[in-house]
Amino acid sequence: MVDLEALGLLAAVAEQGSLQGAARAAGVSRTTLRRRLESLEASLGLPLIESGAQGVALTRAGALLVRRGRGVLEDARRLTAEVSALRTAPAGLLRAIIPSNVPAEAVALAIDLVSAAHPEVRMALAQHGRPLDHLDDPFDLMMFFGPPPAGTLGYVRVLRHVPVGWLATPSYLEAHGTPASTAELRAHRRFVFDAAAEACAAHDAQCDRDLIQQAHLLTASDALVRTLVAQGKGIGLSLVGRLPADVLPADVVHLLPETTKATLALCLLTPRPERLDPVVAAVIENLHRMLDVHFQAEAPPA
Repeated sequence: MVDLEALGLLAAVAEQGSLQGAARAAGVSRTTLRRRLESLEASLGLPLIESGAQGVALTRAGALLVRRGRGVLEDARRLTAEVSALRTAPAGLLRAIIPSNVPAEAVALAIDLVSAAHPEVRMALAQHGRPLDHLDDPFDLMMFFGPPPAGTLGYVRVLRHVPVGWLATPSYLEAHGTPASTAELRAHRRFVFDAAAEACAAHDAQCDRDLIQQAHLLTASDALVRTLVAQGKGIGLSLVGRLPADVLPADVVHLLPETTKATLALCLLTPRPERLDPVVAAVIENLHRMLDVHFQAEAPPA
């Protein structure tokens, strides 16, 4: 096991080019630095530094260790900061912007998760049909469907790639017939989630845009599309899979899966690119947990 403190000292030597400069930068004595590096060399069985006319330099093994170890040191620093943050319960106001088509029951579930983990955190929640139109609004985290816009200043994490496709209930298909091709979809009432339509167009240049543009309903609310499908009103282009607090019946049919293979990214954006605030990081972790339990999108309904 590599001594992380000694690894940090070795990285300081690489940056400073001398033992004295590295010791000064690390805030330790030259003797302490030398002793820790010698111990590291002994544990690895390889020399890590060598003296030269210009001072000290890393050996091949030392250079490899520093190059590969910088990420380890950064991860260790972040982990230490996160654990240290647990000394006091995170508190304060968390400002979130989420899509308006997320069902209220699912939003309530997410709020419960955050409140249970961090009872001192207060939330200000805004819902918009197109959250990315509100990048100028103050927020700590934003959830949205689709790819992030170019030049977005912030840290974007893809929570999940969700399949999209045409859905209908067995009762509707029994009454109106099951389309065997996209062309036959034209004979049916169609409800389209606009982000899913954009994903289809981006994935397939041959996407039948008229089929979508001439739909009976084009909306930014996937929840509305799924509600209309659940009521047997027609066929909907929607996210495929079980969603939190879903209105769709368990036997909903995924139509023509071989012709619609696009996915829609569900993303989380925080405006703090260099380091996540501990409260925001905790909320993201809870959202991952919620999605793993309640958002089983990889397994399309039969």
